[in-house]
Amino acid sequence: MYPALGLADEFGELVEKIHLNPQQVAKEMGDVLWYVANLAHDLDLNLSDIVSLLGAPSKRFVDFQQWTDKNRQGFIVPEPCDFLTIKIGVVCGLVKKLYRDDDSLLTNERRDKLAITLAWILAGVSVLSTRYGFLLSDMAEQNIHKLASRQERGTLHGDGDER
Repeated sequence: MYPALGLADEFGELVEKIHLNPQQVAKEMGDVLWYVANLAHDLDLNLSDIVSLLGAPSKRFVDFQQWTDKNRQGFIVPEPCDFLTIKIGVVCGLVKKLYRDDDSLLTNERRDKLAITLAWILAGVSVLSTRYGFLLSDMAEQNIHKLASRQERGTLHGDGDER
């Protein structure tokens, strides 16, 4: 449940930065990627597994980003933020139903739906990152360094960008 809530929270922060502080868009996209990776981990998958569900190359973020940019056929991502809002809502709904309907047991059907939805979220983030001129790999790397620094300084908990 925590990574799904974190994904929704960070996406809200991303949209806020797009409108109010575009210089911090890459940082927020990195946070969104971090929660996607955590959800994938909870499904016993990695990001390469998730990306491969779309038939995309799964070895490196750069390959996926180039593939996404060149292969828009079938991608319905005219406005990435709108698309991501829908897909993140789907993740939250699937997690809600996991608790409401399945006694907190992840069924194979729900796992598969979560996995493909995470793949679409990665595609949407890829489209959005291209629009802002960022590489997914750079955003992920920056996020890892930020979190390592916060852990080292004991500031992982709390709120705000200036921790």
